[in-house]
Amino acid sequence: MRNWNFWTLFFLVLLLLSGLAIASYIRFTNENNAPRGLPISGGRPMEVEIDSEYFQQFDRRWSREKLGPSEGLLAHYGCTVCATAMALTSKEIEIDPSELNRSLNENHGFTESGLLIWKGIEAVTEDQFTVDVINKPTYNVIDDQLAKGNPVIAKVFYNSEIWHWVLIVGKTGTEYLMHDPLGDRPFESTKEYPHGIFAVRYLLEK
Repeated sequence: MRNWNFWTLFFLVLLLLSGLAIASYIRFTNENNAPRGLPISGGRPMEVEIDSEYFQQFDRRWSREKLGPSEGLLAHYGCTVCATAMALTSKEIEIDPSELNRSLNENHGFTESGLLIWKGIEAVTEDQFTVDVINKPTYNVIDDQLAKGNPVIAKVFYNSEIWHWVLIVGKTGTEYLMHDPLGDRPFESTKEYPHGIFAVRYLLEK
């Protein structure tokens, strides 16, 4: 009986170690195969912080709402709506993710799968603002907007697995600061997303 217990324990430990090794290998593979964007820090040294509301997609006030016409919830897929709502509040537009989600949905501002149609922001803001869409970002583009007090919505790669959107609201030296809809506090460092910045959007007054 003791011999049986020994071998049972041995194989359980071996199975656990094998699982950990496989998980580590998968994570290592994901990290090395992940796409790379504009390096997360660089450009002109600056000291700037832009005021805006800070919204989290898992906030109970809207986390269980469906994203536009899709079946996905804001808690899981609401980063773009949260980041855009935060950007709008920096322009003294009083809106939260729930209100923005509803207004975009009413104004055909989503695809059927829940992707945000950026031109929908024009309807939401009653033609006050449009959105500049930059799919090959540069430091100059980001820094120029921050210098004007204009926050930048940025596409990053979350956990080496999925695309995610945050709001760049400042910079200290060459390090960008963000309001992350999946974060736990405002003005976090974008170093949380080491794969870089893949696209940016920002509001333009019409």
